[in-house]
Amino acid sequence: MATSLKPVRDSQRIRVYRANSGVLGSPLPHMDDIRAYCQEVVDSKIYRTLFPSPSVWSVPYLKPGKGARTAHVLWHIDGRIEIAFPRAYRFATYVLHELTHYGLGLDSSIAAHGPEFVGAWLELVRNFCSPRTIHALEKGLAREQVKFHIPVLDIKDTRTKTLVKEEPMFRYDPDSNTVFVNGSVDFIDLEQLELFS
Repeated sequence: MATSLKPVRDSQRIRVYRANSGVLGSPLPHMDDIRAYCQEVVDSKIYRTLFPSPSVWSVPYLKPGKGARTAHVLWHIDGRIEIAFPRAYRFATYVLHELTHYGLGLDSSIAAHGPEFVGAWLELVRNFCSPRTIHALEKGLAREQVKFHIPVLDIKDTRTKTLVKEEPMFRYDPDSNTVFVNGSVDFIDLEQLELFS
C-alpha cells in the first residue's frame, strides 16, 4: 500500500554546519572531560525542560570516534545509543549539538537540523557557553539564514500533573516576536544582528 507520508527533508543541514564552523566553545580534549560536561548538561533544569522524556536524562555511551569524520549519534536496533566524538569535534558547541540530537531522538516528523533542532541547540548554547561563543553562533546562524523555532516549554510538573508555581524560564509571543524571560523582555530579531564586526 502506498503512503503519502514522505520523510522530512533536512534542508538546513549544510547551513547549520557552516554557521557552526569555527564556533567551537570550550575545548574538551579528553573523553573524561566530555563525559563530565555531558553529565552537567543532562542534569540541568534547561535540558530536562527542553527534553522532558526521562529516557534521555542519562548520558549515553560516549566513544572517541576513531576513524570517524564527524561527531555523530548512533541509535542501534537493540536500543543502545552511542555518541562518537573524534578529536576535531571535542568542543562545547559540537557536544551540545550531539546532545540535542540525542534529546530529540529519532523523530521522523522533524528534520534532523530543522528549526526545532536549531532552537533547542541554541538554547543549550545560551546556557552553557560564553557570551562570545553565543554571539559568534548567532551571527553564523544569521549569516547562513538558518531558521529556528524558539522552544515551547511545558511548565507542568510531570510527577504531580499540576502547574509549577515558579515562573517559566521564558515565554514566546509570536505576535510581537518577543521572548519574555523571567519578567524581563528580550527581543530576538536575527536580521538586526551585525553580520560582520
